[in-house]
Amino acid sequence: MSDAVTIIAIICYVEWGLIHIAAAACTWTSFPGGTGGSACFKGSAAGGLVPTALMKALTPEEQEALTSTKYANYSHRIYIQHGWNLGTAGVWSILSIVPLLYKTRLAWWFGLNQYLFDWGYFIGIDWVGKGGPMGQAQTFIVSAGLLCSALSVNNAHDVPEMELFLTILTPCLLIAAGLFCMIRERTCPTCMDCSGPEPLAESTTEPGKDQPGSVALTVN
Repeated sequence: MSDAVTIIAIICYVEWGLIHIAAAACTWTSFPGGTGGSACFKGSAAGGLVPTALMKALTPEEQEALTSTKYANYSHRIYIQHGWNLGTAGVWSILSIVPLLYKTRLAWWFGLNQYLFDWGYFIGIDWVGKGGPMGQAQTFIVSAGLLCSALSVNNAHDVPEMELFLTILTPCLLIAAGLFCMIRERTCPTCMDCSGPEPLAESTTEPGKDQPGSVALTVN
């Protein structure tokens, strides 16, 4: 019978997995009402649609800037790849509950994939406060899952103290980073913003200088 920390880890991994499978679907397709990135159906226009679908905290002005920009041919292909990555990470997260259920000695390592995947989301999107509450919550959910899996493995196998320390410290790093980011957003929202102070970029084409299907980005 599974103990409490194992059950919590399983719930966290399944929830994180389902959210990211849904994000993959949102990247590739459209939903009723026109929401979704439609990377598989709307060509280069998805260059602006996917970010607005996945980054729920964008302002109306930022959304308009993204969707009104003309993107180069095939620019949507990177979002098709991104959708696949989101989906496979979600499926892996759900499958990683199997080693926990069977009390496998290496079960903790199966959760490291989705944890590192979420670091990428945190650095790229949450750091500038554009992910929204649901996306931000996933940082803490996947970290809690990895933390509980460390305790679960220890309960089943009594791991060495240094290993236990490191497997607990690892998820705590992302938890601490998430808390720091939340505090920073409320106390100094513009500091440490990697996007920089420049105004939103507009796309222009310069005949004779750019290759077909390419765009030149200029800043006013």
